[in-house]
Amino acid sequence: MLGAIRKRDLLAHPVVTIRSFGWRVFVKAMLAGPDKTFLAILMETQVLPSARVDVPEVLRRCVELERSAQRIYEQLAARFSEVEPVRRFLATLAHQEQGHAELLEVCRAALRKGRFDAQRFAPWQDQLPRLERAMHDTESSLDEIAGTGKAMQCVIDIESSEINRVFRSAVGASDTEFVRRLDVFRNAGNQHVRFIADHIRVLEPGLTEDCQRMLDALEHTS
Repeated sequence: MLGAIRKRDLLAHPVVTIRSFGWRVFVKAMLAGPDKTFLAILMETQVLPSARVDVPEVLRRCVELERSAQRIYEQLAARFSEVEPVRRFLATLAHQEQGHAELLEVCRAALRKGRFDAQRFAPWQDQLPRLERAMHDTESSLDEIAGTGKAMQCVIDIESSEINRVFRSAVGASDTEFVRRLDVFRNAGNQHVRFIADHIRVLEPGLTEDCQRMLDALEHTS
């Protein structure tokens, strides 16, 4: 099964999965082929449309931030397609961002058996417009990025922004048993940033200090 949530995650918490989404979802997930995501299964079984109607708009906006990062990394991967290590790295980042967006969509679906703690997310509510503008500006200016070093700096700038803290806060505010119990929701952001630092240090050694500052900021806010 593709995506951030794998069969092993569900098998580690079968009772929680069944309580959250029902037997039908669990069985379909266990029988799913290698090209199916858990989010796709939720859509097929119409769990997403039945999610609570009072889920705040803020969660949709957080999903779009992750989709924006995905698009940026996809475009950069295409730009540097002839530099295979860089292309592969950027394509992997795009895939990881897609996984983050899917995790937030699953949070939304899981809220049918929980609640969104708006007060817990409140410190980031006012930051969203600025972060959305910054991501939009980055998407609009990708043609100005010349050279792999600038591309790697763009990655660091994105990941050093509030995007990962907003992701963690949105997950943390999704007060459901399913989200609390599956480690993937807590680990995805940290693993993503550490992956970036490890690879940029190899691809662009001159950015090592920037990578360390990005990691320090991650540790400070985790």
